[in-house]
Amino acid sequence: MTVDSDILLVKRGYRSGDPWSRHWALPGGFWKESDGNLLNTALREVLEEVGVGAEYLRLLGWLTPRSPRNRPELTIYPLVFLAEERPPVRLADELEDYRWAPLYGLGRGRHVVETSHGPSEVDAYAWGDVVVWGLTYTILRDLRGE
Repeated sequence: MTVDSDILLVKRGYRSGDPWSRHWALPGGFWKESDGNLLNTALREVLEEVGVGAEYLRLLGWLTPRSPRNRPELTIYPLVFLAEERPPVRLADELEDYRWAPLYGLGRGRHVVETSHGPSEVDAYAWGDVVVWGLTYTILRDLRGE
């Protein structure tokens, strides 16, 4: 990745019972048997969530699988795609906003965020009104090589 690399971050909408409501995240979702493999899952989810088709994307590789602290039974398999040009974004109903954020322009620090257990001070990246923490923070930290 180059210093001027941008990443697509999405803000999840509010959903009752969803522990990640209104959090900034990377596009993604759950595997379906009809996907056949995790690459197809990632491509389907990116198309469903942000309207970006495979024709815009080139797979760069996989990051270390991880599990969220609040759902340790889940395993997330992060894939990294490169878009040679910035594709148009069309948000799914489950999302309320998006930003193209500079990967290396995200400021790292401690921030107070609202969790399912109330306010908590956490390690996070921030850029303008975007605060990324939790599993997404960990994935971005890996991507940045920190």
